[in-house]
Amino acid sequence: MGLARVIVTLADVVTILILVDVLASWIPSLNESWLVGMVRRLTNPILEPFRRLIPPRALGGIDVSPIAAILALRFLIGILI
Repeated sequence: MGLARVIVTLADVVTILILVDVLASWIPSLNESWLVGMVRRLTNPILEPFRRLIPPRALGGIDVSPIAAILALRFLIGILI
């Protein structure tokens, strides 16, 4: 497995974790799950800079930081590979 494939796989895992975080935020009962807590601990350091850049209150309470983070991640992967 080449380095490029490892980087792409890591980016895919991060993308999936971000999507799990987003989906879990739509189901309030999942917020108490230890698994969702772990996902949030992993994704918050990635999403927080985007939340500071585009605060949810700027768009009527809609948090677009996951979209921005995934797009930025894909852009960086495209540049690296």
